[in-house]
Amino acid sequence: MIRWCNELGITALTVYAFSIENFKRPSEEVDQLLHGIKSYCEEILRNIKNSQLNDICVRVVGDLTLLPEDVRKTIANLMAVREEDNFQLTIALAYTSTEELTTVAKDIIMGVRNNLIHPDDVDEGLVSTCLYTNYIDNLDIVIRTSGEVRFSNFLLWQSGTSIVSFIETLWPNFSVWDLITIVFCYQRWHKDVLNCPKVNTNMKVERFVYGLNQKRMKQFIDEQNIDLKV
Repeated sequence: MIRWCNELGITALTVYAFSIENFKRPSEEVDQLLHGIKSYCEEILRNIKNSQLNDICVRVVGDLTLLPEDVRKTIANLMAVREEDNFQLTIALAYTSTEELTTVAKDIIMGVRNNLIHPDDVDEGLVSTCLYTNYIDNLDIVIRTSGEVRFSNFLLWQSGTSIVSFIETLWPNFSVWDLITIVFCYQRWHKDVLNCPKVNTNMKVERFVYGLNQKRMKQFIDEQNIDLKV
């Protein structure tokens, strides 16, 4: 999928790997899913170190404290690798939009209480810049495979202006031709997306958001005792 995106000029891909709601499944199924995700992250890390994946930056977003220690270690090692960000891969893991927006609300309240931002700074733009995915633009395309017709609490704030494609194809059978067809549909409607308003910020807000991003990343990396490579 990453190779297909590169060939089509797509610079960012976000994958919904595991929802917080998935923890409600039988424990054996949860363990199997998390083991597969851990193996996938390890494979990406090997490919980056072996230069099979170049110019890629990987981030994992969600409530990572809910994950087993071995999975958190693997994720920390993956995010500690600093590559060029010509292609941004985001893996949503132990994630829901509900949890993300709750976290953002708490962070903004903390910022106001600590006088890091002013109450008048709190608006739609501030919420957008405090999201887990504030390092990439809002989604252009949302692809829902397997005949499902619901969003499953995935990046709801970020997908407000997205082109949405619901397809019957199962995810394991998703092909480059499916992707090309969806991109063609997007190209037909992309002008509507380009007309969306831009987010305006001020210096105080930018400092707050920068500090918030650093805190989130550093706290998680430090908890796993991983050296952050810059």
